[in-house]
Amino acid sequence: MAEEVEATGSSSTGLQGGGAGAQAAAAALSFASASREKADAFLDDQRTLIANQNRMLHLQMEEMRAEEPYKLSHFRLRRFSDFAKAAFEFSVGLLALAVVAAAGVMVWNAAHDDGLVVEAFSVPPDLAAQGQTGQVVAGAMLDELAAMQAQSNSGRLAGSYSNNWGDDLKVEIPETGISLGEVNRYLHRWLGHQTLISGAVVHTPTGLSVTTRAGAQGSERVSGGASDLDTLIRQAAEAVYRQTQPYRYGVYLGNHGRVAESRAWYERNAANGPVLERAWASGIGLTNNYLFSARVPEVEAAAQEAVRLKPDFGWGWGSLMQASVGLGRLEAALTAGRNELRLTPTETDITPQGAKAQVDGTNIVIHQLTGDYLAALRGIAAAHPGISLTDPSAGMAQELRWGGGGTPRLRIVSFPYTVGSVFSALHDLTAARRIISETAEFQAVLQDMEAGRQDRADMAELVTQAFRLLALNIAQQAEDWPQVRAEAEAMEAAEPRLDAVYASPGFYLPVEVWPAKAEALARGGDFGAAHALIDRTPSDCDLCLRARARIDALEGNFGGADYWFAKAVAAAPSIPFAFEDWGRSLLARGKPDDAIAQFALANRRGPHFADALEGWGEALMAKNQSHLALAKFAEADKYAPNWGRLHMKWGEALVYAGKPAEAKAQFARAAQLDLTASEKAELARVQP
Repeated sequence: MAEEVEATGSSSTGLQGGGAGAQAAAAALSFASASREKADAFLDDQRTLIANQNRMLHLQMEEMRAEEPYKLSHFRLRRFSDFAKAAFEFSVGLLALAVVAAAGVMVWNAAHDDGLVVEAFSVPPDLAAQGQTGQVVAGAMLDELAAMQAQSNSGRLAGSYSNNWGDDLKVEIPETGISLGEVNRYLHRWLGHQTLISGAVVHTPTGLSVTTRAGAQGSERVSGGASDLDTLIRQAAEAVYRQTQPYRYGVYLGNHGRVAESRAWYERNAANGPVLERAWASGIGLTNNYLFSARVPEVEAAAQEAVRLKPDFGWGWGSLMQASVGLGRLEAALTAGRNELRLTPTETDITPQGAKAQVDGTNIVIHQLTGDYLAALRGIAAAHPGISLTDPSAGMAQELRWGGGGTPRLRIVSFPYTVGSVFSALHDLTAARRIISETAEFQAVLQDMEAGRQDRADMAELVTQAFRLLALNIAQQAEDWPQVRAEAEAMEAAEPRLDAVYASPGFYLPVEVWPAKAEALARGGDFGAAHALIDRTPSDCDLCLRARARIDALEGNFGGADYWFAKAVAAAPSIPFAFEDWGRSLLARGKPDDAIAQFALANRRGPHFADALEGWGEALMAKNQSHLALAKFAEADKYAPNWGRLHMKWGEALVYAGKPAEAKAQFARAAQLDLTASEKAELARVQP
């Protein structure tokens, strides 16, 4: 029995998990002591139970197979329903976001609305019956204001004006009831900075009167005859423009030839109002106005006030640069110009086009102040595509016809002079003289532009005066001293009559004319008259100090010459001209080493100033170092390629350096270019 029990336990362990049959076998073994019949009955019951279970499982599987298509369809429908619900909720969210965004845009637009709204005027019933309704009068007012705005173009950015309208001009007619438009109007009134123009037309015993109100700035009233409504609307519009756009109103006056009114208006605004408006009135409005009458000291004072009020005012520094050039204070001009170049690109109250034009113009002036005349000429050509570097007179008159109002008058007089003086400084006198040959054409262009102006002077004489100054500069370069005196005396004779009306900028006799005339007198041996005239010039004028030094040197007073040269370089330590002049004077005295020192200083101030490089080369030749001079002449040629003296001296150096073929080419080139009488004689002596 023991073995049977052990065997049973072992079999039971091995059959665990073997299914229903295994359980039946185990049960049969466990109940070995039971009867055989009972065991068989038990097993039959188990088999029946298992068969029933299998049948039930089969039925369940059949049922599941039958239900599966319906369940899949239900799941698909449920998935679509969930997707549709999510899409709806997303759409509602988007709609809500769009509504919020639209409301935000409305609020933002309202808060940034600086526009002008002309409301319908109140008019008498009889005028309305004739078609002159309140809306019609408001529209006419709007048309007049838009025309004034178009006629007062400025480089000043629209957004920088107090009460700026930009281009947002509209007539507004109130609506009845509540609407989206009414809500939008309310927001603009509440959050924005609109200029609301309202008014009324009423009968008077003598005709009509038009009263306008510009926001909180008070009312203006104009009166006239019963048939003068259009004129009254125009006058009323001008009153509104004067109230709401003070700087632009001054531009409008100037552009219509009302220079005296414009000046008085700018002077008033320069003394009162917000700092920005005062700075613009002083630094641009008044300075431009004063330039018309050559009141250069007033230009300087107004520009200084502008930069005092607004130290980061780039255009104000530009005006100060112009004034300093006109007064001969070249160091101050260079400082002001560099300040303008630094500040203008970051200025927020000028247009991008205005900023570019200002920077381009200032770069041209700075190139001139540092002796880089070829770069100045290229800058002029880039800014004015109609100007040719090879034939400067070609297309210039046409180039000057663009624009309108007062600006062309300044340009037609000063621009040809500027171009011609740059060619003269490059020693290309032939090109400079070609501009003078077109005087009549320039006069005709200016007469065209000035037709109908209220403050017209003799424009032909004004242009002639400009070209006399250019002719004086050319004669000075050519060492034609009798011609220098003749041009200077002609300018002196014409100036009082022109000053009675106005003169153009640049004709400031003590700075521009008298230094050249005084040197011409000294060259003619009249030192008493030369000193008397030069002593009348300003003591801080760069050209005047240099002329004093040259006159003393001509007289043999070298101590006096060195004194004035030292004063000149101290007054303009960043400008190369006084150093170069001093070097020429020392070279003429037989001091090449001292001359080289001054030429080197000039070259540091103006690396592209050809005169200093050429003088340096001549000083090296005086030291019997012609081989070293060749490099200086070659470098100078990069910046003044049409200078006759340069090529002549270059040829001389090549002769001494043992290069006759190259020397011959330089002498031939010199013979084709402008030479003074003494240089022509020298060329005849030195060329093989």
